[in-house]
Amino acid sequence: MKRSLPRGFTLVELLVVIAIIGILVALLLPAIQAAREASRRSQCQNTLHNLGLAALNYESSRKTFPPADVRRIPKEGSDNPKSFASWVTETLPYVEQSGILEATDWKGETLEDRVEAKDTTHHQFIEFLLCPTDRPDIGIVNEFYGARSNYVANAGMGEYWAEDLTPEQSLENGHLTALGPFRVNRGMQLRQVTDGTSNTIAISELRFVEGQDTRGAMHFGPASLYMHDYPPNAPERNPAQPTQRWDDRTRHCERELARDFAPCRPVSSNSWKGLWHHSARSQHPGGVNVAMVDGSTHFVSDDVDLIAWQAAGTPDGGEVISGDLLF
Repeated sequence: MKRSLPRGFTLVELLVVIAIIGILVALLLPAIQAAREASRRSQCQNTLHNLGLAALNYESSRKTFPPADVRRIPKEGSDNPKSFASWVTETLPYVEQSGILEATDWKGETLEDRVEAKDTTHHQFIEFLLCPTDRPDIGIVNEFYGARSNYVANAGMGEYWAEDLTPEQSLENGHLTALGPFRVNRGMQLRQVTDGTSNTIAISELRFVEGQDTRGAMHFGPASLYMHDYPPNAPERNPAQPTQRWDDRTRHCERELARDFAPCRPVSSNSWKGLWHHSARSQHPGGVNVAMVDGSTHFVSDDVDLIAWQAAGTPDGGEVISGDLLF
């Protein structure tokens, strides 16, 4: 009896199998991407938790939160207070980064001094302070401003004017109308957070922008802060009032690059020079991670109630907010 040979796949059957595999991959890919983003978001949230604990440990040791912007008059050459360091610089020992703090004279040298001396300490990226959802491959801002961080401290509401300040004005936080937990040349004590440490946001996220966009420059005080006037990931225009602009103000705004995800206006010259105003931003779909003053972390939606968001930006405003409105 003649034995028949086994029949192989026909071309049509092979194409059907490939099509089925393609459909399965297409169905699985969003789930895989969502799982990866959930992992990245969790990592960023864990970083915020550690930064919140670092601020609390700083307060426990120094009896005050770290200053937002360490601003002093240089030893010579100017009567205008300059930014020497930021809250990030001040908290480095509490996140196991003492080596960077000890590598240069943060107390006695301005950024200009360090650039002139070819000191690149402030150019060093700290992997711990980079959110993997964003663009960790983006380089330094420039020689002056140095490396960036995705994490910024809450300065309250209003605008921070960081140009031509008298020493008295620098102590009073420029033009900020409502102060957050992090303040210029001084921090607040934990007992002063009368709205409650679980109701007051301490630190949030900020998106990187390519080029010389100064937002997030970690060792320059004004660049390492954000304000609570506008909701997270604020668009260029207020959807409810299209004539009202919600864009950030920063020293070197890469306006065209950032238009679709971090709209801004440059304040490098003329009458705007010195004005800083940043909103909380992230690449996480739908919102930003935040750390409260008590160290707890939450995810806040872009659609958060604006009144609740603004109330969470002040430590002693006397507002009563519901967690349901904020988280």
